[in-house]
Amino acid sequence: MRLRAGSRTTTAALAAVGALLLVVLPASGATAEPTPSAGEVAAARAAARSVAADVGVLEAQLAQAQARLDALGAAVAEAAEAYNGAVYELERARAAAAAAAARAAAAGVDLDAARRDVGRLAAASYKMGGSLGGMAAFASGQQASSVLGTAATLEALGRRQDAVLDRVRVQGVVTEVLRRQASDAVAEQQAAADRAAAAKAAVEARVEDQAGQVSELTALRTVLRGQLAQALSRSSELAEARRAGLARAAQERAAAERRARAAAREARERAGGGGTPVRGGSSSSRGTAAGAATAIDFARAQLGEPYVYAAAGPDSWDCSGLTMMAWRAGGVDLPHWSVAQYDVSKPVSAAEVRPGDLVFFAHDPADFRSIYHVGLYVGDGMMIDAPHPGATVRLTDVYAFEFYGFARP
Repeated sequence: MRLRAGSRTTTAALAAVGALLLVVLPASGATAEPTPSAGEVAAARAAARSVAADVGVLEAQLAQAQARLDALGAAVAEAAEAYNGAVYELERARAAAAAAAARAAAAGVDLDAARRDVGRLAAASYKMGGSLGGMAAFASGQQASSVLGTAATLEALGRRQDAVLDRVRVQGVVTEVLRRQASDAVAEQQAAADRAAAAKAAVEARVEDQAGQVSELTALRTVLRGQLAQALSRSSELAEARRAGLARAAQERAAAERRARAAAREARERAGGGGTPVRGGSSSSRGTAAGAATAIDFARAQLGEPYVYAAAGPDSWDCSGLTMMAWRAGGVDLPHWSVAQYDVSKPVSAAEVRPGDLVFFAHDPADFRSIYHVGLYVGDGMMIDAPHPGATVRLTDVYAFEFYGFARP
C-alpha cells in the first residue's frame, strides 16, 4: 500500500486497512473454538506485517513532510525579513520624496521670484527706452557722458536680465528633476514592497498547506498504529488459540490412548494375556532422567551440523536420525522414523512434558500416521531439531504450526 498526504489518499488507505482486518481477523469476542487453522494464523500474521509496512512507509513520509515544513519555516522568516526591509526602504523613499517635494516647493518660490525680477527688468528697460532710446539720444545731440551712462546702465540691466533668465531656466529644470526623482523612487520602492509582500504571502500559503499535510499524516499514523496494535494482538490471540487447541488435542489423544491401553490391558488379562496391543503411542516409557540429560547433551553437540536426508550422523542428520542417535546415547533404542518413534513412545501432555521428551508434528491432528517431523524437547518451550534440507541442526521454539504432541521414549 502506497500512502501519500491528501484527503482522498488518506481515506483510501484507511478503507484498505480496515477491509484487510475485517477479512483476516475474526471479531475480538469470537470463541476460541474451533482451533484456528494454520492458514488463519498465517493470514493474521500477514495482515500485521502489511499494516506494519504501511506504518513504516507513513513514518518516512511524515519525516519528509516535517522536514519540508521546517525548511519552509526558515523560508517564511527570510521572506518576512525581506518584506520588513522593503517596507523600511519604502518609508525612506517616501521621506526622501517629501524632502524633494519641499525642495521643489522652495525652488518654485525661487522661480516665482526670478520671474518677478524678469518682469521688473523688462519694465525698467521699457521705461528707459532700451538700446534704441540711447541711439535716439545720440541722434538728438545729448551730451556724450549722459548717453554713455545710460548705455552702461542698460548694458548692466541686460546682463542682469540674462542672469535672471538663466536662473529661471535652471530652477525650472531642478524643480522638474527633483519631482521626477522623488516620484520614481517612491514608485520603485512601492513595487519592491509589493513584490516582498507577495513572496511572503506565497511562502506562508505553502507553510499552511504543508502544515495541513503534516497534521493529516500524523492523524493517519495514529490510526494505523492503532490498527497495527489490533492486528498484532489478534495475530497473537490466534496463534495462542491454535497452540492451546493443539495442546488440548494432544492431551485428549494422550487420554484416549491411556484409556485404550487400560482397556487393552484389561482385555488381555481377561483373555489370559493374549490379544493385540493398541498401536500409536501405546508403549510405556523406558528412558530415565539421566538418559534424557545425556540425549540432550548429545543433540547440543550436533548444533550447526547440516541436514541431510536419511542421515543419522556422525556429521549430518535428518530429524528422526538425530533423535534416534541422541536417545541411543541416553540408553534407549528408537527406530529411524518419526511415526515409529511416536508409536514406541509414551504420549505425555503439555503439563507433563519434561526435557528429553520428543516433540512431534503432523499434517492431521487426529492421525499419528501423518507425523512428518520430530524434535528433542530441552525445556522452556525450546527444542533441538534438524529441520529441512539447506538448514542445520538448531535450537528453536516449539512452534504451534501443525504441532501434534509430546511423547517420552
